[in-house]
Amino acid sequence: MDEGRKRVLLIAASILAARKLAQYDGGTRVPEKAMEGVTKKYVGQTQQSANPSPFCSSNSQRFHYTSAMTFWDEVLAIFLGDVFASVLLIVLYVMIQWFLRATDVTVAYNWSFTGPNFYPNFDIRNRSGSRTYLLANIAYTRNDGREKVWFDNDSIMDEGLPPGSIRGRKFKIVPVKGLTTAQEAMNLEVTVRLQNGRAFWLTGVGPGQTKMSRTQRIAFWLRDRFEKAAIPLE
Repeated sequence: MDEGRKRVLLIAASILAARKLAQYDGGTRVPEKAMEGVTKKYVGQTQQSANPSPFCSSNSQRFHYTSAMTFWDEVLAIFLGDVFASVLLIVLYVMIQWFLRATDVTVAYNWSFTGPNFYPNFDIRNRSGSRTYLLANIAYTRNDGREKVWFDNDSIMDEGLPPGSIRGRKFKIVPVKGLTTAQEAMNLEVTVRLQNGRAFWLTGVGPGQTKMSRTQRIAFWLRDRFEKAAIPLE
């Protein structure tokens, strides 16, 4: 075979091989199938790198809850949130102040007597670090305050309780009128009143009078814990 015929056969074989590559492969041309694979692989990676997090998706309405709100709706929502937070802080402040005032003063006593005369010896403490209280009178009652026995308006009137003070030992308490026996004294309830009119949680704890409500016990227990731990509340 001469050289010219060999060259023609080589060219024909090359053309035949190129046509085979361009033929269909399962309904899809091989070059087109390869291009589709490249497109899916690299174009998908490009889109993923452009949006690394689902929260950065172009579909902003899906992830931004305020997208449907107008400008004035957002202003109103922010205003109402600020009002609610302010009211919550005020309520918390009022509750702390009430707790402090309700547990500032504690009253304890025991009974002394001279002949047939009975009178209480007080231990009155002011645990406040800034408030001074003025005492007014002593109320003697029975049956949870329903039965009034006597009011002593002279013995402790105008006596002051400076911050952090303990008073009562030097008070000259007038003997309780109508008492002649220790048993009668033990059945009395002794309550100290302040000049601002408050008698709440100021019933003394002493012989014959040791009962206390659960709320009062919890409140004074918390105050004792705060005092012992030196936690500033004022």
